[in-house]
Amino acid sequence: MIYAHIDDARNYSGLDEVFAWAVRQLARADLKELPVGTTELIPGKAWFSIDEPETKPLERTLFEAHREFVDVQMTLAGDELIGYAPLAQVTPLGEYDEKRDVQFFKGEGLTLDCTGGMFAVFFPEDAHRPCVAPGTPRRIRKIVAKIHRSLIPHRELP
Repeated sequence: MIYAHIDDARNYSGLDEVFAWAVRQLARADLKELPVGTTELIPGKAWFSIDEPETKPLERTLFEAHREFVDVQMTLAGDELIGYAPLAQVTPLGEYDEKRDVQFFKGEGLTLDCTGGMFAVFFPEDAHRPCVAPGTPRRIRKIVAKIHRSLIPHRELP
């Protein structure tokens, strides 16, 4: 998991060309004006979407994790908290849905504030709980970039 401010995004752009593309989308000046919907870079492999979901109280949200895609998330308008926990520390609720690339979990974790230019990157080993209301539930505007894990190279550490 990566949690950083968009002003520091350049620190992560060297990870990979597609990841750098996702980070550039978060820094676009026109994000607040873009219509709700999806923009693809590589069909079926890398895209971002603008959405306007309603936040929910913490107790009405679940952790989720994806096996095939990395999520890059940032709240553009409104207030949202996103929960985070290592996948090994949460309990599965049902089976993995291969078609939707999602499995849901229950458990405890950290809470990240993804407003004010903060963004988070969730890898397949990261459970995350989006759309948590920090107070009264409200509609928010957010961007989520999805990157297929095959597009992000993994290197062994020395």
